[in-house]
This record gives sequence, structure tokens and C-alpha cells, in this order.
Amino acid sequence: MSLKCASNKWLLNKNIFRHLLLIFFIGCGVEAGNPDSTDEKNSFINISITDAPIDEIDQLLVSVDRLEFGTERLIKVNLNLDGPVDIASLTNGKKLQILADQRVNSGNYTDFYLVIGAQDKPIQAIQKDGSLVNIVILDESESLSNELSFSGNVTLNENETKNLIVDVDLRQTLTELTDKQRQDLKLDSSYKYALRKKHSFLLETEAGSLEVTGYEEGSILCLVPRDAYTTTNLPSDCLGEGNRSSVVSSEQFAKIIAIKPGKYILYQIQNESIILIQSEIEITEQSSLKIEL
Repeated sequence: MSLKCASNKWLLNKNIFRHLLLIFFIGCGVEAGNPDSTDEKNSFINISITDAPIDEIDQLLVSVDRLEFGTERLIKVNLNLDGPVDIASLTNGKKLQILADQRVNSGNYTDFYLVIGAQDKPIQAIQKDGSLVNIVILDESESLSNELSFSGNVTLNENETKNLIVDVDLRQTLTELTDKQRQDLKLDSSYKYALRKKHSFLLETEAGSLEVTGYEEGSILCLVPRDAYTTTNLPSDCLGEGNRSSVVSSEQFAKIIAIKPGKYILYQIQNESIILIQSEIEITEQSSLKIEL
């Protein structure tokens, strides 16, 4: 055999070896969200969003683009929703499913990212007086962002379906921009509010709900953790980590969903006055409490 033929045969064997090696690595893929796994197992996930009402905003219109999963963002799902989502309408127990029966690899997930589209395309809000204003998303470093992040912890087993819910809670996460912030971010006067990037999600089976009827329209129902407050230091604006709220509708009805299990104080804010309703309410998984005046 000539030296040339031997060389060609060696190259051929080398290429075959490379292809076999490539096939081996493709066949031994790693599950997204579970780096210790050696084979892919399918699960399914549903994601819904809800909100707590805010006094100044009538509509908050968000053009949603896609969802990305996991810290490595290996899974990207385009969301073909019919037009912008009005987050401000998702109150008093209303929710919107933005992802249905999405097939994903089994494993543990802690982060989801809702991409809002181009960073230079603002979120728009219609205020109670009918005026239109722009909103930006700010990340932890107070820089402009075009996504909301949902953090939590969910483990998906093979062939399992789980329902997640995210409370955007505008009362807690929407703040008015200062003149200095607008100047630093190079925004014009049409930008009035900033929406914080970071939110959390809950498994719907691990959350409870509360319904209240008979209270005055427009008053705020506020639910705060008992380990953080007493009946003598309740926040007059209901702001604070872990606090939940709703506004009584014209039907004298208010509902709060996606409540973490725990013990809470329930009170009413009416004309800047605090009226205690119950000094202790316990929310358990899948509980549905109802209170009538």
C-alpha cells in the first residue's frame, strides 16, 4: 500500500470516529434545569399572571414577545398572544394564562424570563384621567431592561403537569420616576413610571385565596404577614414585602389569589383611615376563605 493510500485510510477512519463521537454526545443530552440527568424526560407547564390594582392606572398595556426558561435560557417559547396584555385588568381573582401545556424537559426550574420586545419600545399606560404615559422596566442596577423575571422553585417530574402563577402586583412594583431618574436614563417627560424587573411565582396548588364581600366600593383590602406587623403598625399604603391587596369593586367584592400559606392580618384602608377586619387569618394550600361584612 502506498503512503498516500495509507494516509487517506487514516483520515477516513478519523472522520468516522468523529461522527461516532458526535452521535454519542447528541444521544447523551442533558435536561434543561437538571444538569445531573443523562436523558430527556418530558413534563408540561402552564403559566398565568395576575395583578393587584393600583389607584393611578386604568390600563397597563404590555406587548409580550416570548418566555425564556432557566439560568442558561436554553428554552425559548414565542407567545402568540392577541395584541397587548392589559395587566391592570387582571385584578380581583382574574388571571391570564400566557403559556399552556408547554412541553419542557423534566427537572428543577427556578427562573423564567418574560421578554417584552424591543428595549426602546415602551410599555404604555392609560391613567384614570384618560392620559397616556410611558413606562420603563428597571433591573436591579436601575438600568433599562425589556424583560420581567419570575423566580421561585418548581420541580417537574416525568409526564407531570404543573400550573404556575405570577403576581405582577403593580401596587408594589410600579413607582413614579423622579426627574433625576429620567435625566440619568435619558428619558423624556412622557415616561412617568418604572416597573421593577423581579417578581416571583408560586405553584397554584401551594397557594390560597381570600374573598371579601360587603365593603365600600373603592376601599383597599390589605393582607399583611403577622410575623412582620402588629395591629398597631399596619402600613397605611399597604406597601411592603409579602403584602397583598385588592380594591373593592362596584359590586362590593374583592378577591386576592396566589397567597402564600401563612398567618396574616386583614384590614381595610378607607379615606386614609385603617380599619381592622381580622387580627389573624390563616391561609393554607388550596384554601379559599370567604369573609362577609
